[in-house]
Amino acid sequence: MNRLFTFGCSLTQYWWPTWADILGRQFDHFENWGKSGAGNHFIFNSIIECNLRNSFTKDDTIGIMWTNVAREDRYVQEWYTPGNMFTTPAYDHKWLKQNVSVRGLYIRDLAYISAIKNILDNLSSKYFFLSMCDIDTFENYGKGTVLREVQDIINLHTDSLKEIRPSIHKTIFNYKWKTLSNGDIHPLPSNHLKYLETVTDYTFTSLDKQWVNDQDAIYKNITKESLWRTNPFPQRF
Repeated sequence: MNRLFTFGCSLTQYWWPTWADILGRQFDHFENWGKSGAGNHFIFNSIIECNLRNSFTKDDTIGIMWTNVAREDRYVQEWYTPGNMFTTPAYDHKWLKQNVSVRGLYIRDLAYISAIKNILDNLSSKYFFLSMCDIDTFENYGKGTVLREVQDIINLHTDSLKEIRPSIHKTIFNYKWKTLSNGDIHPLPSNHLKYLETVTDYTFTSLDKQWVNDQDAIYKNITKESLWRTNPFPQRF
């Protein structure tokens, strides 16, 4: 049995199908471990937990979409993943100034990425790294410029970062997220399909593409209120 396990933030698990759900249709067994608002800390821990629970084998594929470093996750009875610390009201300026440094975020997250690469290299499973935005895009809303204070950290992890495919932010949106009629900036299923076709070797049938187009038609004009009322996030494994 071939199995697919996927990991990431809301660009991996969302109200509508993402790259993970589209690709999952090609596998005998599929688990989406993504979580909206999640950072790389959550992603790292989820991969470790998933492997311990499922024992990755040579027949398995592990797909990971890393996100930006400006996130902070914690587990208190359940995972708390509020998203970008610098754009969400969950954090105030004083707290950020006292507790967060850009260099510290890069030290933390690039270590997670390198650790997962080393672990997966020592397993027989197939794996690939995707990305929501370029690793040097600190927050994720524009084209990034490598900050001088973190260039040496990035250099330390060059081998691991080379494994990350070009970001969906770059390849599909040219660094400008497209806003839907309901104000949502998350990629639609058709954007996710185009991303897979652009950065991976997977192929998709006409039936796959029709299914994606049908999903687009359902969700592209739906209100956020309707999403919350009728389509709660799937339960995490």
